[in-house]
Amino acid sequence: MTTNADYCKTYRQRISNVSSRLQDMEVILQDHHQVNVNDNNQITNNEINSYADQIITTHTDEQELNDLNDIAFNNNVSNSSEYETETDSYISYESDFDDDIDTLLYSNGSIPLYKVYAAIKNFIIKCNLNHTHILQLIELLLFLLPSGHRLTKSGILHAQKRHENFTYTTLCINCNQQVKPAEGKCLSTCRYYGKERTSDCLTEIGEANVLKRIKNVVKRNLTLILEYQQRAELLLPNDIVNSAAYQHIHSNSKFNRLTLMLHADGIQIVTTKRKKFYVVTGTILEIPPPHREYARNKLLFLVYFSENEPTPSILYDHLCQQIRQLIIAKWIIIGGQKFSIRFQLFKADLPCRSLSICIKQHNGYYCCSNCFQHGKTMGGTYVYYDYIDKQATRSHHDYLSAAIEAERNENQISVFGIHGKSPLLSLFFNVQINCPFDYMHLCCSTHMSSILNIWIKKYGLSNLSCFMEKIIIPVDSLSITSLNCLNFWKSKDYRFFLLFISFPLILAYGTDEVIDHFMLYFINIVKTFHTYGDEKLQLYSLHAHKYLIEQVLSHGALFAHGCFGDESFLGTLKRSRRGNRRIPYQILKSYLLRDCILNDEHPKTTVNSIFLDEKIFDNSYLNLNVHQNYFIPFQKLFQLQFNEKIDENFSVYCRYQRGMVKFSSLLYNRISSQLTNIVSFKNALCPVNKKKCFAIIIWYFEYENITYAFIKSLQCINKVLRTTRTDQLGNIAHSFLNRFFSVMDIDMFDLSIIRVQQILHHCVVIPFRDACLFSEILCTYEHD
Repeated sequence: MTTNADYCKTYRQRISNVSSRLQDMEVILQDHHQVNVNDNNQITNNEINSYADQIITTHTDEQELNDLNDIAFNNNVSNSSEYETETDSYISYESDFDDDIDTLLYSNGSIPLYKVYAAIKNFIIKCNLNHTHILQLIELLLFLLPSGHRLTKSGILHAQKRHENFTYTTLCINCNQQVKPAEGKCLSTCRYYGKERTSDCLTEIGEANVLKRIKNVVKRNLTLILEYQQRAELLLPNDIVNSAAYQHIHSNSKFNRLTLMLHADGIQIVTTKRKKFYVVTGTILEIPPPHREYARNKLLFLVYFSENEPTPSILYDHLCQQIRQLIIAKWIIIGGQKFSIRFQLFKADLPCRSLSICIKQHNGYYCCSNCFQHGKTMGGTYVYYDYIDKQATRSHHDYLSAAIEAERNENQISVFGIHGKSPLLSLFFNVQINCPFDYMHLCCSTHMSSILNIWIKKYGLSNLSCFMEKIIIPVDSLSITSLNCLNFWKSKDYRFFLLFISFPLILAYGTDEVIDHFMLYFINIVKTFHTYGDEKLQLYSLHAHKYLIEQVLSHGALFAHGCFGDESFLGTLKRSRRGNRRIPYQILKSYLLRDCILNDEHPKTTVNSIFLDEKIFDNSYLNLNVHQNYFIPFQKLFQLQFNEKIDENFSVYCRYQRGMVKFSSLLYNRISSQLTNIVSFKNALCPVNKKKCFAIIIWYFEYENITYAFIKSLQCINKVLRTTRTDQLGNIAHSFLNRFFSVMDIDMFDLSIIRVQQILHHCVVIPFRDACLFSEILCTYEHD
């Protein structure tokens, strides 16, 4: 009651804001009390109390709802439609919303009633309101609307109803048999048999229908999928759909292609209890990046929640059966088009990967799925893997044989590190190809994090921080301000550090030995990296690096099958939880409701809009000082190049967009946005024969329907990065560094005009000794 009284007190203070809307009209609450406006245009205390009574009733309804939830929870069934106690079980859905979509909110108005219901539904889902807040929102809407409307409580609740069912199952935490919590009947030999179960004694699993999930996402992206399959080879040659493994699995496909990539991970979702939360998701590879990694296009297949670690059979048995049926079916029809479905790969971090394919964890003796190397200990519990040039390879046949043998002895004894047969093996044609390593966890958040901490201890935090604070980083990448914030870095920060900053940093502060060996790691050659630093860096996570090259040859560039987008999607799912009860049910229901909203949208995304479409825009945020300082030189250069005079009214623009990539200019006046004005551009007359140069863009303009950029063309310096290594491997590494880093003098430049088609990439600028290193951001299609 105290909460209701406080709410009413706050409401009285705000009621004057809506009093003008209530003058000279009668407000009728559908199915509730009638509120009148008196002669003094004030709402009486009785009317306020009437509204307060409705709020109290809302809380009473919520208590009844909890009772209904308890009944449903204790009478577990698989079909989720019987679990719709939050909105379905006690409400009649007979409303005008179903009968006539042309019905208006007001008889003399212009807003259709179904659009009102849809707008309210979108608001509720996007704000992730729980049922109590939904009921309070309904009461408030009905209270504020003028009389004569056709909005009803049942209609609003009906709009929230899900259109797709999912399976919600509870298992005994001891024997893993399906059980109804109220009855407690599982295996007769189970110690919990016949006992009523609380959530702590249950394993909860929510599972979606694979075919329906695929159909929904494909329908939303049908045009995009069909077009990208035809043009992917030219637009993005290093994408996974152009890889050798992709071509192999689709060698006999006669129809349009759909390819699944699975991801699994375990995260902490409840902080008060030691519960395990696992999610299995999917990605359709034919959707072009980065759209395939967006939450709207992710497939949620399974959610697991329990005090026990899951077994591979619980997570993947039914899922693999559904996928195999789709593969065997040869083709399915979606949106009038025939598609053949294939499976390409499964990805996860090392602990979840080991659990999923039934192999020893990353601290085991035979934990490598690609070879038979036996790890060793060095006076502790950690297992280390020395670099061995020629190691016996573990083939797919070897893996299957060991899995079958381990299954025969009921998983009591592992066979070369393998302790069972995973259901995922039924989808694999080669474990080494179908289950690659995830470079996000392997390289960025694990190994690079360890290396950086060693450098900080060895060379000093202040020295390395000063170096990094001088670096110019494009806004569209991310902002690494200082190593003092290292505890708050995410995997994407380590990725950026590894790709663009790590080598110049160690070249400036490291010893020759450290530089020589890190250079090899930097270019993905791990052969001699084992001699760097402490032997205790030689964990399995470093050992697995040696297979990344083979992985790229099989599946394309690492960005195409990394876990960044999947990890971001897990965060979205985590935020959709509204309480601690039936968490898998909550998350799957929220996911499907959001999916209903997306199905009603009509996106206009095309392949051209992602990769090719160009435009110059934004002449409103202009830096007048830049315009004044450079316009006279621009006039002279324009007349020289186009033989035509212009005046100060000539239109110039401060931003340019190609596909999804945006470039700014010096003319752009917004803070921090000038960092994307440093670019590389094509130049066949490059003085150092790199066929590209670097520039700072001043502004953009259009002349005779052709778009140009007015630039400061920076002067190239005929210098290269070198280490003390002079052998053949060192020469290969130096050649790579010359392509990746260019030495420039940022103070020497010429003004020039180029076509925007010559612009290539954003650049990172790293002050280095008496010059600057420029490095291009070549990949802009990986989701963060």
